[in-house]
Amino acid sequence: MMLKHKDILWKGIIEDLCDEFLLFFFEKGVKEFDLNRKPEFLDKELDQLFPESANNRRYVDKLIKVYTLAGIEEWILVHVEVQGYRDMDFARRMYIYYYRIMEKYNRPIAALAIYTDEDRKYHPKKYQKEYLGTKITFEFNTYKIISQDEKELSQSTNIFAHVILSVLVWINNRKLGDEHIYERKIDLVRNLVKKGYPQNKVRSMMNFLNEIIIIKEPTLRVNFEAEINELTKSQKSMGLEELIKVRYKEEGREEGREEGREEGREAEILLVIKNMTKRGFSNSEICSILEIRPDQFAELQAKII
Repeated sequence: MMLKHKDILWKGIIEDLCDEFLLFFFEKGVKEFDLNRKPEFLDKELDQLFPESANNRRYVDKLIKVYTLAGIEEWILVHVEVQGYRDMDFARRMYIYYYRIMEKYNRPIAALAIYTDEDRKYHPKKYQKEYLGTKITFEFNTYKIISQDEKELSQSTNIFAHVILSVLVWINNRKLGDEHIYERKIDLVRNLVKKGYPQNKVRSMMNFLNEIIIIKEPTLRVNFEAEINELTKSQKSMGLEELIKVRYKEEGREEGREEGREEGREAEILLVIKNMTKRGFSNSEICSILEIRPDQFAELQAKII
């Protein structure tokens, strides 16, 4: 479930902040990309190219069509992989993705691997193969989050730097206890709010931050929500609400499968409500996201022990 959850978060934030994502990782893109034309996400096409792994992936991948300033018919493909574990076959997989995408579209491709794992020594950058005078070398763009500098990221004017920063803060602090994590999380929100980013982008970033950096202690979670409401002067962020809704439903389905169909369906809904309540969503927000009436919510809530 953790891998599915991270998959949802990364895919959601890349789509919500796509322009900022592209400009953060491809600095030359300022002179290359025509961001007046909305990028297209080719998720279905990617699944068709790799049917053998479409339902079994342990990683996050995105294929993005980006138009360039060279002309209306000119576009490149940005292939993104978010890798969170050590995989000695990763570089080979990047190469396979590259040549299959090239064979299908015959367009320029910029390949990027983002490493979110905690192994500083693990950093594949190229794939090489040689036999009897025949040699191939495939190099691709890489970004290792654990190797980045928190101060530099916090000073960036690109909001996607805060996406990276939130992951880095979690990696560096997750073993230090809830009180320490609480303070770091509040600092991140303060820094984000003072930058003056558009409200819809802040909402997306806040949801990513809330789900990536976990505070387990209930009192601290409540205090955090109160601090956030004060800092933002608004209700809780809902930028990725549809994707988070999917996450909670997936959790409910897993538990529901262990029970009968009818009991499982109700168990699914109850677990969704329980999980969202733990995350600090209000009753009205849960009703809105799950599309249920307040009286239905009250009836279901009464069944939660």
